[in-house]
Amino acid sequence: MKIVHLTEYFQPKIGYQEYYLALEQQKLGHEVTVVTSDRYFPFHDFHKIYKGILKERIINPGKFIEENVSVIRLPVLFEFGHGSAIYLKNLFSTVKNISPDIIEVDGVFSILSWQISTIAETLGIPLVYDSHASTFNTKLNDTFIKKIYYYFFKLFAIPHIKRCAKYYLAVGESEKYLLQREYSLKDSEITIIPLGADTSKFKFNEKHRNDLRKQLRIPNNTVVFIYAGKITPNKDIHILLDAFNRVSRNIPNVKMLLIGDGNPTYINTLEDKIKEYNLETSIIFHPFVKHKDLAQYFSAADIGIWPGNLSNTILEALSCSLPIIVPKVISEAQTSDHLVSYKNGFQFKRGSRSSLADAIEKFKNKTIRKQMGEASKRLVMDFFDWEAIAEKHLRIYNQILQ
Repeated sequence: MKIVHLTEYFQPKIGYQEYYLALEQQKLGHEVTVVTSDRYFPFHDFHKIYKGILKERIINPGKFIEENVSVIRLPVLFEFGHGSAIYLKNLFSTVKNISPDIIEVDGVFSILSWQISTIAETLGIPLVYDSHASTFNTKLNDTFIKKIYYYFFKLFAIPHIKRCAKYYLAVGESEKYLLQREYSLKDSEITIIPLGADTSKFKFNEKHRNDLRKQLRIPNNTVVFIYAGKITPNKDIHILLDAFNRVSRNIPNVKMLLIGDGNPTYINTLEDKIKEYNLETSIIFHPFVKHKDLAQYFSAADIGIWPGNLSNTILEALSCSLPIIVPKVISEAQTSDHLVSYKNGFQFKRGSRSSLADAIEKFKNKTIRKQMGEASKRLVMDFFDWEAIAEKHLRIYNQILQ
């Protein structure tokens, strides 16, 4: 089968769904091409965090093999904002030359999602739309410019996309809810296929655990909680510090490892809070870690903890046999039930310092940590392995083509 994955931005060194789906489907014997722009996503902190990994944000257009995946990068006619307004040059001729059997489109609220609908309609190529936009990470009308953009998008683009789309996917309940609401779709018209983890790379390693603990000067008998992701207000790290301060003195030999970069003002606030609580020896702030190295840090830890908006790094932590602490309800139509369905972690009431502190204290028990960690790995192998997820997408493609 000839498959095209179309996305505005593509960063295989960072990972994420577009890369892993293409890679796994290619391994399964299909001819897969990622079509994207000649640039990486305009992260707010690109120069601080990502430039060391990705180099320059805008690169040359052309055909490439990137991390074993075939990629065509097209020049951009215009780019505005952070991902919703990008228009690719030569997209029609590129798709026509590839002549794919099916195209999976990343996103449902972008100009590119509209642009490809007109092309696919002309060429008679079926489209599968996959939405990653949720109620907790997407604001469609929070600025005047967005209101204007979305008014016209809803008026002209959505009706055309609905006419051309053969299937709708969403990566979670919140994403499904937003897509269903904005596109006026029935519940049965959207299928949820979650994100995943690379279980061949993300797995517990005793040597990595010992080496990294030695490097970070963490004794073997210390219980380590870990957070990995962006350090921004919607991740609720300030609430985590408040809760940790309440219980850290009740748990012998405990540390918190915070990995990531983000909003400098927010980080300064967190550092002030750490000093206020006299937690300088208990909290380790670590800068952004390359995706390929993250498994070493998860191996060095004992419990993963994400107090605010969810991150795909949670699945990778589970794959490294970490039990987790996550909020029960993230936002409208979004819970974390799927992440702890094997009784592999504890949930708490989001925003409640006392509820989070109670969840942290439950992990004083080493037996609970071990049993839940083993359950985490089983959960990922059963439901969140990228190969299995890629096969689910393929079954949908075959259903459409038949």
